[in-house]
Amino acid sequence: MENSSSDDDSDTLSEGSDLQLFSEHEFSSDTDSDDDTQQTESSMEPDSQQTEATDDDFWSYDLHPVDIAPFTEQVGPDHTLLPDDDLLKYFYLMINKDFFETAAQETNRYAEQEMTRKGYRDSIWYPTTSPEMKAFFGLNIIMGINQKPTKHFSMVDCNLSIAEKLIGDFSSRKRAPSCGRVVAGISVANINRHFSTKLTRPRGRCKQCKKNGRSDTFFGCSICNVHLCRGACFQAYHTYHHLLME
Repeated sequence: MENSSSDDDSDTLSEGSDLQLFSEHEFSSDTDSDDDTQQTESSMEPDSQQTEATDDDFWSYDLHPVDIAPFTEQVGPDHTLLPDDDLLKYFYLMINKDFFETAAQETNRYAEQEMTRKGYRDSIWYPTTSPEMKAFFGLNIIMGINQKPTKHFSMVDCNLSIAEKLIGDFSSRKRAPSCGRVVAGISVANINRHFSTKLTRPRGRCKQCKKNGRSDTFFGCSICNVHLCRGACFQAYHTYHHLLME
């Protein structure tokens, strides 16, 4: 009788109500499905989060506390630099030269770890080096400069800066081939005044590439008063004479 009355009560609650009564079997099934969902989600987490790193050579998303020893050294300047010392010497006082070697090693280590985790190698990847890391940080410093000498940093300015850094202290016993007379006044201060424009006088030979064959053009530099093909010839001519001035 008690069982029949309880069944009647459940039928009464079910009729006209949005509430649904679940059996113990149904409830346990839902609970099991939730557990399965949690297990599936946990299996989708990155491998680096599931694996406990026991090796210092392993890159992981898990953060660990870092013990920093208290500073006990003598306070005050430890280096004496002359006013005419290169700025790079000041930079290396803050960033040790070994930093770039460490950055290259760790970049290569992380790349190898990621390719191993994904199960295939990147066809265009090759290990980086310390000089390459220096160039990478240098370009990031250049791109992070907010105050520029002009409102517009042109491609010519960028190419000149990169060319000067690449050439550096290079010296050769062989004399560089002459590109014609040296044009006075091409320097960093006024290089932005030189533009490739259509000259008013008739078409003439390009000053830069005429040695490779006849190449006539209407364009050139009005300040240098020479015919120059647009693009590579214009930039090469002005880069050469600018470096002579330096």
